[in-house]
Amino acid sequence: MRPIKLVMSAFGSYGGEEVVDFSKIKGGLFLISGDTGSGKTTIFDGIMYALYNKLGGDDRETKMMRSEYADDKRKTFVEFTFEYAHGQNKGLYTVKRTTHFRKSGMVSDVTLTMPDGEVFVGKNKETDEKIQSIIGLDYKQFGKIVMIAQGQFRELIMESTKNRKEIFKSIFSMDIYEKIEKNISERFKKIYGKLKDNNLLLEENFGSVIINSESENAILWSDAYDKRDTEPEKLLSILESEIDILEKDKTGLKKVIDKENTELIRITKQISDADKINAKFEKMQMAETRYKELLGEKEIYAAKAEKVRKAKAAYEVRQVQNIYLKIQKNIQLKKEQLKKNQSRLEETSKRHDALLVRKEEFEQKNNAKYTQLINQKSKIENEMSVYEEYDDKRELYQKENDTLTEIRNQVLELKKQNEEYLLSREKTEEKLHELKDIEIVFSQYENDKEKILKNTDEISQLQKTLKMYLTENDSLKNIENDYSAKYIEWKNARKTFEQISDRYVTAQAAILAAKLENGKPCPVCGALEHINPAKMTEDTVTKDDLDKAKLREDRLEREKNEKQAEYEESRRKTEILKSEFIKGYYKENKQSDTQILDFDKAEKELENKLSDAKEKLNGVEKNIDIAKKKIVQKEECYKTREKLETRLAALEKEIVKTGDRLNEQSVYVGGILAQIDTLGKSLSYNNSEEAKKMLENLEKEIEEIETEKQEIDDLTAECDKTKSLLKGKIAETKKQLETDENEFAKEYKNFENMLNKKGFDSIDSYKESILEDEQITLIEEQIEKYRDELNRLKSEIAVLNDMLADESIIDTEELLQTKSKMQVRVKRLNKENEDIISKLGNNVSVKKKIVNLLRDRGELDKKYRVIASLNNAANNKKIHFQTFVLRQYFNMVISYANKRLAVMTSNNFLLRCRDISFSTAGETGLELDVYSPVTGKVRDAHSLSGGETFMASLAMALGMSDIVQNKSGKTNIDTMFIDEGFGSLSDDVRDKAVRILLELAGSSRTVGVISHVSELKEQIPSKILVRKENDGSHITWSQDR
Repeated sequence: MRPIKLVMSAFGSYGGEEVVDFSKIKGGLFLISGDTGSGKTTIFDGIMYALYNKLGGDDRETKMMRSEYADDKRKTFVEFTFEYAHGQNKGLYTVKRTTHFRKSGMVSDVTLTMPDGEVFVGKNKETDEKIQSIIGLDYKQFGKIVMIAQGQFRELIMESTKNRKEIFKSIFSMDIYEKIEKNISERFKKIYGKLKDNNLLLEENFGSVIINSESENAILWSDAYDKRDTEPEKLLSILESEIDILEKDKTGLKKVIDKENTELIRITKQISDADKINAKFEKMQMAETRYKELLGEKEIYAAKAEKVRKAKAAYEVRQVQNIYLKIQKNIQLKKEQLKKNQSRLEETSKRHDALLVRKEEFEQKNNAKYTQLINQKSKIENEMSVYEEYDDKRELYQKENDTLTEIRNQVLELKKQNEEYLLSREKTEEKLHELKDIEIVFSQYENDKEKILKNTDEISQLQKTLKMYLTENDSLKNIENDYSAKYIEWKNARKTFEQISDRYVTAQAAILAAKLENGKPCPVCGALEHINPAKMTEDTVTKDDLDKAKLREDRLEREKNEKQAEYEESRRKTEILKSEFIKGYYKENKQSDTQILDFDKAEKELENKLSDAKEKLNGVEKNIDIAKKKIVQKEECYKTREKLETRLAALEKEIVKTGDRLNEQSVYVGGILAQIDTLGKSLSYNNSEEAKKMLENLEKEIEEIETEKQEIDDLTAECDKTKSLLKGKIAETKKQLETDENEFAKEYKNFENMLNKKGFDSIDSYKESILEDEQITLIEEQIEKYRDELNRLKSEIAVLNDMLADESIIDTEELLQTKSKMQVRVKRLNKENEDIISKLGNNVSVKKKIVNLLRDRGELDKKYRVIASLNNAANNKKIHFQTFVLRQYFNMVISYANKRLAVMTSNNFLLRCRDISFSTAGETGLELDVYSPVTGKVRDAHSLSGGETFMASLAMALGMSDIVQNKSGKTNIDTMFIDEGFGSLSDDVRDKAVRILLELAGSSRTVGVISHVSELKEQIPSKILVRKENDGSHITWSQDR
């Protein structure tokens, strides 16, 4: 990074806008000179602030940057243009950081203009991260390597191994070594875990072996089990012996079981044959018994057959009987109907006579009353027109009186409203007093919300960065695997090409010998006779084979390089994201960034913080909403108060106007009431409603008399009609009865003849023989079943007699007892066999597992010995692998530093890397000691004086810059700023230091020195002179010829 231009406005002691044009520097070395407090260091502060949003010294805060000499309208900003000539970040960049000072605090905005002229798109935090990725150093590293502020020289010399390691890691590419450490550690833990699991599984399997406690192996197993960790093969040998014994036991027992099963089958068959013969004898005995029983029931079934015959004859008689019974039923029904009609005729005659009496009595009672009612009705109908006028006047009175009441109520309502408005005005005034400061409260809530939103954005950005880091880290692992695979493939291809190349060179002698001819000289040795020429072999390599192998190697090398570039880019992104997250996370938590960060824990903490911030935001937003509503309420109160004043004035006028209307309406209603009194005195009823009601009652009484008269007439006519109809029905029924009785006598005679014909001597004997169809069917089925069973048994007995003619009943009791004993014995043998098979299966399975585990254990032991040795070397608590590599860089830095330190101190003292000590506490390997070539003694760097410390620090800073430039580390340091320190040097040493800086700056590097030492003005030609006046500090350039 090389500075080009710095613009500062209202910054520090500079009240106006000052421009520092670094392009005016000649020779690369320049001096910033001025009185104490004039603003020399502020120039470096401006650079630090532009790049990192922080000032150079640890004891100075960014809130101190606003110049007290600036007017209120001038903005505070720093614009820094620099050139970067390293790798992909090569180009010219401009950073502008503007600061805004508000009541809520200080806020800064930053913009970054890229080499192509485009402004980098991103939030402040993203822009800051981009700037740091371009520079390649964070704020602390920049302050220790590039810009050495006042009081920080000593730190370069006194840093611990841990802190110096972090600085070197940011400068030199240590990722591959860190990855090797991590990979070795992970592999060590993995193999150690597998070995531990293997031991546990061996223990478990040895414990599951089954050994017969009565065998010799039981004692051997017990003795060998105690040595299972060191001599597991002995247990395996005993297990194999136990398996052989179980195999023999299983074979012998199987023969015994097979013999017993054969004898058991024979006895079982013998019992089965005897059971079949005995069953046939039993079956024949049962058949004979049943046959005799059926023969004894022969008469019973003969009686059942006779009963069925009589039932069928009775059925035919019943068909004839049903005819006369039907006629008899009809005669009975007609006699009952005739009796019923004669009774109804008698009742109807009595009712007719009663109606004639009722009619005569009705006419005597109601004729005079009917005439009187008609006359009263006529009178009321004639007066109805007067009632209508009377009712109209009453209705008008009611209407106007309601109006009067309404006006009276209006007056009361207006007075009530007036009181309510007065009360509302009073409450409104109270509410306005209560809300007088609500705008101030609202502003406070808004400021709180802005702070919370800013914090929420920062946390969300941290979460986003963490997610990007985790994703990129996972991708990095895949890319690393791809690169490793491609590297191996290329390495193998290269080895193949070298082998083919060697074989090709060897084959050239055979190719040349194939062209030799006798008598012609050999182009190599000149001989004319070729006694034993080289010959072609089957694996001779041609030029085409060599070219193909070379092309394959070149192609794979290109692919490997591409994968390597992809891996380096992914690793760079991962480190940037990790660094960005860690920095932001520790800033958010206000912790030291030297602590080890648990990303899972950090992720959860960020989620909790974001949740808490959102919860606070919800609370503040609710308060803002409440405050907004109160502001609206306040505005509404002002409007309400204005409306109330207007309304109260209008109400006063309305009350007076409505009172006048009330008086006028009272006079008008009194006149209507007088007219109603005059009309009411000439009428029989109070109003038309009473007259109408009386008219309705008269009409109702008249209607009731007319209705009753009509009812008596209708009932009398109905009785006359019913009498005539009943007389006709009675005559017809008597005629039908005579015909039916003649038919009944005829059919009854037919029934008696059928009884005699079917052999029934009486009606009772006929009735006893009657059966239902279902009963007849059931009895017939019983008879048929009886006959079928009798025939079947007779046939079955004959067949069994033939079959058993030469057989007798066999006693099976003894055979069954023999079979039972054999079954118990076979069951016991099978159980013993199952136990043996179970033990054998278990032991065979366990043996297989143990063999595999012991084989795996041997392989794991070999790997463990190798990886444990590597792990002890790479991850030693005292000195890590990375520290060992960095120690080589450290020695190179010291070597370069000593070249300049020897000149400055006249070889009085030099620096050297302290020998590694395993007796001290903590990590070691990168500490500094001081060596005296004069005395040959070594002392601690902490013993250096102030001047010696400055010289050593300057030499170390220059040495580090040299190494980075020459070794192409991760960043490019071609600029250095030194703030004070020269005042502690003697004239001679200062001259030497300036000469060294001039030589360094002359080799295309920029070196800036801040100092008030007057002698430096004569030694350094390019100078920035800072002077402080009443309006602030000002800058001028001075260039010696």
